[in-house]
Amino acid sequence: QIANSRVRLADKTQEASQEYINALNTTKLMYTTYDAQGNASEAELTPGLLYTYEPLKNQYLIQDSSGAVYVSAIDAKNFENTNSLMEFLNCYDLFSDDKYKESLKNYEEKLNDYTLDLEKYKTDKAQFDKDIIEYNTSKAEYEAKREKYLQELEEWRQNQNEANLYDKFAGFVGTSDNPNRDVGFCYSEALGGAWTCYLHLLAHLLDWGGGTNFNFGEIYETSYIDPETGKKETTSINNMYASGGMDNVTLAARTDEWLEIVDAINDPERVCDGDDNYNGQSDGTKENNLQQIIDEGRVPTKKEILISDYLYDPDTNSVIGIKTLKQKAIDLLYLLNNNSDEELKLSAEEMRETLINFTDGDMRNLGSPPEEPPEFTLTAPVMPVHPGDEPVKPNPTVEIADKEKAQWYVNLWYMMNGSDTANLVKNDPETELDGVFVVEAAEKSSKGNYKVLDDSLMTSGSWLQYSLEHGAVTLLKASYSDPSEDSGKAQEITSDAITWSSVIFSSCVEISSVEDTVAITRAEAEYTEKINEIEAKDNKLENDIKKLDTEHNALQTEYESVKSVIDKNIERSFKAFS
Repeated sequence: QIANSRVRLADKTQEASQEYINALNTTKLMYTTYDAQGNASEAELTPGLLYTYEPLKNQYLIQDSSGAVYVSAIDAKNFENTNSLMEFLNCYDLFSDDKYKESLKNYEEKLNDYTLDLEKYKTDKAQFDKDIIEYNTSKAEYEAKREKYLQELEEWRQNQNEANLYDKFAGFVGTSDNPNRDVGFCYSEALGGAWTCYLHLLAHLLDWGGGTNFNFGEIYETSYIDPETGKKETTSINNMYASGGMDNVTLAARTDEWLEIVDAINDPERVCDGDDNYNGQSDGTKENNLQQIIDEGRVPTKKEILISDYLYDPDTNSVIGIKTLKQKAIDLLYLLNNNSDEELKLSAEEMRETLINFTDGDMRNLGSPPEEPPEFTLTAPVMPVHPGDEPVKPNPTVEIADKEKAQWYVNLWYMMNGSDTANLVKNDPETELDGVFVVEAAEKSSKGNYKVLDDSLMTSGSWLQYSLEHGAVTLLKASYSDPSEDSGKAQEITSDAITWSSVIFSSCVEISSVEDTVAITRAEAEYTEKINEIEAKDNKLENDIKKLDTEHNALQTEYESVKSVIDKNIERSFKAFS
């Protein structure tokens, strides 16, 4: 049995060798194409490669034994979903009017621009109607404010013989852009960032009774309420801050005038101007910084509360009113007295801003000419211009684009329609312009002569090669012809046309046969694997034979020994009985 097995392994070795030798002769079909520059490229022949249009390429189809041609699923769908050759060509963007398309494109662009312009006009017109109402309303409001200002200004001028407290104050210290250093040098120094001078000015405004007459023991309550204790912070005027400065210059000579200002500061009816961002020039708006902070979802800081013109309630996180002039002066005094606290410390710029806000802004409520309303700067809105008439759509014209590609799909349509001849794409006889082509088409048959080739076979080179080599399919080629007789299958074939005819694939110059290196490499690997497997089995069988030989020799030796013992016993028995 082992010897027979080794014989069968020898047969398998021969079979593997024959398979390998056969694989060495394996070939595959290649297809050569050329680009616009004439450069050649080679790829494995597949139905998909045959059916892909390229300008410098012969057209082929694959036909089965029944005469039907194989086509791709896309081409079949296009044929089935259209009613004419022209509609079929249109599926490939071939049946069109370039000039019409261009004019239509221009029309569509103009129409799109016109539509956008019209929509913009409508939007602009609606906005204009709204803006003109707002403009007229704003203008009317301004004119009313202006009229009121002029009346108040006239009244103020008529009463100029009466004392004007703000003008008196400005006469002492000046204004932020023109401080009076001779009389109010504390104010001038405070503008430069001297916080002690700032304190001097506030002390003289809050509690000065002439000379060095200050109530140093009075405790002033700020507007800031400690959220933990619910009590207001307090501050006071000390001797160092109150002494020196303005009281040693000319206040003594004009005591009555300054006391009049101090009384006005302490008047609970005198309030701040309500503009937290006043910088020396009114812009006509009142900025409430605390409200803006609250609207942002943040709780104002202690410093922000004390600087503001407005009163703040920590329990409700809301603005509850406007500070009096005295309260504002006390809050600023508290900040300056606590200048060593990093959270409350005012920079030189902040000192200047708060000082200008208080003296040039809030102190104006002591009495001054009426504030002039800001100039009316709005520009009257301009009526938008209507875009005019809608553009006119052009009349359509017909032509075939890309003559060579159109001929390719004309040929395909005729063959799918059951005709092995096809009309030529020609210059339009009704126009002398080059590049305008037409083609006459036959009626579409009720049943086309084609079959859909599966997508997997469309890309299979091995299937096509096997089918061609074994005659399962025939290769058809489209070529120009000059038939002597009308075949009757195409509508218009007089002197020239395109005819489909069968060709032998091996005679086509584009198709060549080359070694299938992939198949050879695979066969070599399979041969090596089989030989290694056979040798391993043969080695095992050889070892089995050697084992049997050893067992046989042992049995032979045992047999001879037993035979010798039996012979001697027989011999002794015969001697005993003889």
